[in-house]
Amino acid sequence: GDSSIQLITSINTFEHIYPNILGEILLEFKRILADDGVMSHFIDMSDHFAHLDGKISIYHFLRFSEQRWKWIDNDVQPQNRWRLEQYRRLYKDLGIAIKEEKNRPGDPAVVAMEPIADQFKVFSLEELAISHSYVIS
Repeated sequence: GDSSIQLITSINTFEHIYPNILGEILLEFKRILADDGVMSHFIDMSDHFAHLDGKISIYHFLRFSEQRWKWIDNDVQPQNRWRLEQYRRLYKDLGIAIKEEKNRPGDPAVVAMEPIADQFKVFSLEELAISHSYVIS
């Protein structure tokens, strides 16, 4: 029933869920989580194509506009390309308090070598460089 789950966890999952769906999932998690329960999510915000192609950086996908990304992205392993600040904003909008956050800062110098699509220019190089985050709420 409602508010009965003590632990909800995911590893390398959120980055594959489109934002509109992720919001619905988090609301359901919030509904079923016990008052003293914990949500623990590890998010890999790197370009997963770089895991297979050593010629591109983990920030490579930040160069593509949303329109171009739709041609590159796929239904088998979609990547939403969200940055940590976007996840933080979603949590805040849904009323889910982040209790702890551990981030891999990444390398802003590597980000600076990539052309950055307009939608990502609202973030600092340091924000774009964060490659992984462990979010506990």
